[in-house]
Amino acid sequence: MTTTHRQNHSITIKTTHMEQTNYQIEIIHDEHPSNPRVEWDNLGTMVCFHGRYTLGDIGHGYRSSDFNSWDELKQLIIKQVKPAVILPIYMYDHSGITISTQPFGCRFDSGQIGFIYIGKLKVMKEYKAGTLHSGKKGPVVKSKKQAIAIALSEAGKSKRKKK
Repeated sequence: MTTTHRQNHSITIKTTHMEQTNYQIEIIHDEHPSNPRVEWDNLGTMVCFHGRYTLGDIGHGYRSSDFNSWDELKQLIIKQVKPAVILPIYMYDHSGITISTQPFGCRFDSGQIGFIYIGKLKVMKEYKAGTLHSGKKGPVVKSKKQAIAIALSEAGKSKRKKK
């Protein structure tokens, strides 16, 4: 195995050549990476606020200065959008950033940065109302409630009945 290093735009590029496999792997810095929130099709809308990073979707219409708490923002999203699913978004910022819908254990380098949600009508549109089936060979889904239940199930966030 032969390994070479070279400096490029303050990033070290490591090239490794393995004689046995005849593969050469080169990791390079992408000068123009794509933004998945802009250039890809996304099911959910991310409303995020952070002082140093631009995260989430652009043009959602919410401003952090309009809210005193995350609960106020959540209640307004629920009132305006009537989402099928709404989840908090947390960020861990330490030598890079990690985003999750579950909180991180570090209270110094992590915290909530917003919400991700999907409206009920978008669920029906994206899951093609009238063509979505419950199960592999189940009947066609025709109700919003059933489509939402399937979306929640696929997201791993099934609503549990209150006892």
